[in-house]
Amino acid sequence: MAQPPEGLNTLESAFGLIQLIAKSGPGGISAARLCAESGMPRRTVYRYLASLLALGMVELTGEQSSAYRLGPAVDDLARYSSRQRAFLRQSVARVDALARATGEIVHCTVFDQGSVVTVAVASGNPADDPDAPHLAVVGTRRAAHSTASGKVFLAYQPGALEAYTTRELTARTQFTITQPAALREECRATAARGYAIDDHEWAIGVCCVAVPVWGERNHVVGALSVSWATPDRFRVPKAFLASMKAAAREFSESIGGKPQ
Repeated sequence: MAQPPEGLNTLESAFGLIQLIAKSGPGGISAARLCAESGMPRRTVYRYLASLLALGMVELTGEQSSAYRLGPAVDDLARYSSRQRAFLRQSVARVDALARATGEIVHCTVFDQGSVVTVAVASGNPADDPDAPHLAVVGTRRAAHSTASGKVFLAYQPGALEAYTTRELTARTQFTITQPAALREECRATAARGYAIDDHEWAIGVCCVAVPVWGERNHVVGALSVSWATPDRFRVPKAFLASMKAAAREFSESIGGKPQ
């Protein structure tokens, strides 16, 4: 089987073909021209084109045509990328503002394969220890059941919760929920009150509260959380909640969501 030119990554090769097809406009471009302009072997080009056709990234200009143009999936991808960039821009702005308002550490997270991933973080206290367990850097992953943010995602995504409770729920501390039935009950309570809590469940001495960020189609796409160091068990910080709910509402509306 023909291979791409040495040193050329598969994704880069496919993206290069998409760029050539995009430049050709609605009239499309033939496979022969793609071979000539890309420098790739004919069989390799056809292999990539077959995959791109299956994905909807490209399409033939007509039933009897051998010319290729961009397919409908490219528009979907462009819209998704635009929404993703808007979400990231908003997440940075919202955590900064919320950190200043609360004087505590604020995270924005997304849900990925059972983990919450920090995409933005800010501290309202310059003296915060950068190695503190409640100050996760961007890219940090945490198990959903042991975090307030994770419970937000599980509470508003029943399918994700059911899938999640088929796994072993490992304990981070003696307060971590490790029983599926208890986690389901906690998620029901979270959905009912509109926020989730972490009561020393990720790290002893740290409490956290999180609220959902809503995207299009009534889907929770993110979570805003405030965490603070305390030896006491969780108490609902009413001042925090008012600021957090306002921030989450503005965040949601800015990306096309409707807070519930």
